[in-house]
Amino acid sequence: MEENLESIKVGLQTLLLKHDDISKNVSICDTALSNNDNSKSSFVKLPDVSLPEFHGVIENWTDFKKQFDSLITNNSVLNDTQKLFYLRSALKGEARTIEISEDTLSH
Repeated sequence: MEENLESIKVGLQTLLLKHDDISKNVSICDTALSNNDNSKSSFVKLPDVSLPEFHGVIENWTDFKKQFDSLITNNSVLNDTQKLFYLRSALKGEARTIEISEDTLSH
């Protein structure tokens, strides 16, 4: 039950972070537009970056680790619980079966 509660907590925190990011982007866009009244500026929303997946194929580990570190591990906005949640979400198939309940995210 604690694990489910923690997953819900992380999910809610993630939604709040996304909401904050959207608010910041709108604010930045509004500021940019108001500062450039004489020029025609447009705001382009880039697509969301999807979380890399690791399926247990050792040849793909290096690429997965680089992408995961760049997006999640090195993200100072996320706490260790959130980072572990994202790591668990990224593990698929055979890679998911080697996880144990005592696993933690450590640098």
